[in-house]
Amino acid sequence: MMASSTFHEVEGDLFDRLPDPIVHLIFNKVQDAKTLCLSMSVCKRFYAIVPEVDAIFLSMKKENQQNPIKKNSNELKKSFKNVVGKVLAKPFKFLSQLLKLKSGSCHHDDDDYSYHNPNEVLKPFKDVRSLELVLPRSSGEIDSNLLRWKAEFGSQLQSCLFLGGTEIMKIDESSELCSCGDDSLTRIGDEELKLRIVWTISCLIAASTRHNLFQRTLMEHQTLHNLIIRDESNQGTFRMNREQIKEFVKCMDHSGSGEVVDKETLMERTKLPPLRMKMWYVPDLTLPASGFVMKGATLAVIKPIKEGNKEVERGADWVVNAFDGEGEEEKVFGEAVRKLLKMKRSYTLEMNSF
Repeated sequence: MMASSTFHEVEGDLFDRLPDPIVHLIFNKVQDAKTLCLSMSVCKRFYAIVPEVDAIFLSMKKENQQNPIKKNSNELKKSFKNVVGKVLAKPFKFLSQLLKLKSGSCHHDDDDYSYHNPNEVLKPFKDVRSLELVLPRSSGEIDSNLLRWKAEFGSQLQSCLFLGGTEIMKIDESSELCSCGDDSLTRIGDEELKLRIVWTISCLIAASTRHNLFQRTLMEHQTLHNLIIRDESNQGTFRMNREQIKEFVKCMDHSGSGEVVDKETLMERTKLPPLRMKMWYVPDLTLPASGFVMKGATLAVIKPIKEGNKEVERGADWVVNAFDGEGEEEKVFGEAVRKLLKMKRSYTLEMNSF
């Protein structure tokens, strides 16, 4: 009986016997902010250790109340209605006849970019270095399962690229595979171009809005080294690494502001600089390794014009590997990127700041 009693007593103390660094490591693996906040109420020890966690994952919820910042919402809606006519500095030769986008195609509800402030949940954490925020799906999101974009910022946009298509289907094994490597006769049509312009503007506005969300987060968490902001459907991913965050802070310091971010502009999206976009398009892209055909396959790489006339290198790793991964979807998208970069024909478009 004595041995049994001793065994149960030791068993109940096993977790308490773990040193604080091990418990901290366990909580760092948990990452989920809401779970960690609940853990703080378990005991005084957890209450003391959890705030030291430096890797956080937070799934954000949309605000139910009416958005009080109408200025930003109206600005976004107005941008989507008018930006096509304003930002195109050197369009395709035939572009002037087709920039009559229906307002419905570019409509965003007032609350599309209104979320609970992440700092409300992140308040207990004093040393956040790695943060991943997941945004709820909004009605302003482009309704396409075949559109993916990624953007990186420093003090302003550094790069944005998107891969999209209008339809994807399995290769019909009974029919002879066609070679889509020869695109010498491929030319994008008016309606197809309209859709790509909508994709471009949607991705850029979403990315610049997330950059502003980063600024709000940085106000309370200046230890941040790495940030990912994505939506729950994984359509778009915004990233900033340690060097990019340092560049942003340095730029703010040089501006003479006493704070990292001006509170008066917190709810406005970050203004985008003049941009140059290079786009590859194939109406029917065969992906033999993945076993699919992608209709309307489009790859676009967008960078600030101020970087000079450097063109996107066809073998640039950051483009080639942008959508790579182990899942079936990532393999399909990765193969599509590599094939599109081999196309002879590409289109170049320049956009004014907006």
